[in-house]
Amino acid sequence: MATVTIDMSASEWVGYVKKLGERLYPAAVRGVRAGALRCIPIMQTRTDFAPPASDHGSVGAFDTGLYKAAWQSSSLANGASVFNSRPYAAVIDYGRRAAAVSRAGIQNLEQWVHRKLNLSGDAAKAAAFAIAKTLEKRPLRAREVMSGGTDEMTDAVQAEVRVELDRELTRK
Repeated sequence: MATVTIDMSASEWVGYVKKLGERLYPAAVRGVRAGALRCIPIMQTRTDFAPPASDHGSVGAFDTGLYKAAWQSSSLANGASVFNSRPYAAVIDYGRRAAAVSRAGIQNLEQWVHRKLNLSGDAAKAAAFAIAKTLEKRPLRAREVMSGGTDEMTDAVQAEVRVELDRELTRK
């Protein structure tokens, strides 16, 4: 599964290096981590306004809110990572060619059929199978929720790095 990654480097703030000395790197890492936290609501908003996956859909890249709620940030040794933990996040971001739906995908469709159509048991399985057959013939467009938001996320991270570096500059 492909992922979208944004790498930030402390070298972007060369002017601060001389003044900050050894405090530069830890301050930059704190800023990147704080910026990554700011990216979560950015991605949730982008989720709300994502284009439909097909001509038959509506705006928004999620159904029950599980995808929207799955935006997370985690600290790394030298920064942070922003990601969506749902297994279908890459399909939402990059799209999917027309292809067979996996067994797990059919189970997810059954749950969706139960929620949306109030069907259960054999009726839900039959409806999920019919939907899966349709999906095999029709691709899903890339909605670029994350990959389309890299500039906005980069701006948020850079702003937080600047805040942390400014704090270090004013610290005695």
